[in-house]
Amino acid sequence: MADVERESLSMRVQRVVKYLSRPLTSATLFYALYILGDEHLHYCRLFAQRLRTFSEELAKALYDFGICMVVKELNLHAHEAFYPLYVPEGEEIYPIVVAEFWREIYEEEGERRVEELVRECINKVYPQYFPGKYETIHMLTTCIVDRLNNRPRIMTEPHDSRENVRWVRTGLEYYQKFKSPYFWDAAKRIFSITNKECKGWIASYGGRNYAMIASVMQECGKLSPITFVDLCFSLEHHTAVFIYKLATPPEEDHLAKCFLRDEHMQLGIQLGVMSVLRILFDAARRGSEEDVRLILRCATSAKQDWIMFGTPDIKRAANPPAGLRLRQLRMQSEAFLRRIARSLR
Repeated sequence: MADVERESLSMRVQRVVKYLSRPLTSATLFYALYILGDEHLHYCRLFAQRLRTFSEELAKALYDFGICMVVKELNLHAHEAFYPLYVPEGEEIYPIVVAEFWREIYEEEGERRVEELVRECINKVYPQYFPGKYETIHMLTTCIVDRLNNRPRIMTEPHDSRENVRWVRTGLEYYQKFKSPYFWDAAKRIFSITNKECKGWIASYGGRNYAMIASVMQECGKLSPITFVDLCFSLEHHTAVFIYKLATPPEEDHLAKCFLRDEHMQLGIQLGVMSVLRILFDAARRGSEEDVRLILRCATSAKQDWIMFGTPDIKRAANPPAGLRLRQLRMQSEAFLRRIARSLR
């Protein structure tokens, strides 16, 4: 997304924090605006324009968030979770073993030997030349060596809202080391190395989930903002949905309660933002009238955010065609991701 990368770093950081520190609010507002701004249904020019504006800004935020997630995984975990040698099928290898392997190589033989091992691994898995092969080797080598030298100082994930800005800024700054037309293809190829000619990524690190993230980011400029945003909502990393990583403010917990049904309340069920995001995505996938009403009702309950969009007639908007269009959007994204998954095999 070239236009995003021409913007100032501070603007990009602020946008990511604005939308991704409140992932449930952003996703709820997106689906509500999609329902109300659909020109094929109850066409409303005002809602249609706001859907376009909101989805364009959210798409930019998600693209930069994807950068942060990918460089974070590479920098924080390649040195302890990417093993460049062959391991027989069924044999386990653990992070402490991988970390000791790279530490010993680096301390005894230096960065050049680290690069040689990375190159040998890449050449075994991808014996044919491909554009960006040098960048692929350089990126993986640099991430391993930088982490062995504790560079940069980056946390696994923020633990409170004040740390969000630093986490995002560090990720976007570190990305500048690798910025090139081949960045996403290089990241996809690195994350795709699992149990092949080399062991590559061990379980619960990197791997297919992050290769999928890199693949979707690579498609960003070719897709409409609406399609790209919904695709991002379908992605996952190893512990949660893709968009849930930053620390969230109390307002997100309040909105989460709006999604819980009466039986949840009666049973005293406490569901966090991550679980409620799955409830929201399942509701969008089903697209029933009840699901559409739930999304619209919860969106309008986020008064400080929704007030700029206007007051919709929820009963009138929650019609069967609205649910069908919503369901089609989700099904289109899932089909797209299945095609990407097949290409990664």
